[in-house]
Amino acid sequence: MRVEDELKKGIEEYTQSAIRDESENRRRSAATMYFKAIAAVCDYIIYFKLKRLPDNHTERFRILETHFQAYYSVLNKVFPIYQQTYRSDINQEQLEMVKNGLKKLKELAGLE
Repeated sequence: MRVEDELKKGIEEYTQSAIRDESENRRRSAATMYFKAIAAVCDYIIYFKLKRLPDNHTERFRILETHFQAYYSVLNKVFPIYQQTYRSDINQEQLEMVKNGLKKLKELAGLE
């Protein structure tokens, strides 16, 4: 399977897991899965345009900041919410911010 197809498959799988977690009122888990989908969308656009994949969050941020400012802006806004899930729960408003970030990135990437 091609890299782009694997990334799209991951986006879909993470999103479906997030929707399921959200329906069961597991906001922390849902936010984590939505963020994983966000990372996969970012990796998709990086691979599609630059034919390379980042090895970690730091590299992903630097590539996006340098080459894809609109993606970087969205990712940078939701990353602190994702980080918060390591320590504590999040509220519904924060979860909506992560979900909306995913929607915006998918639109930018032409994946909607």
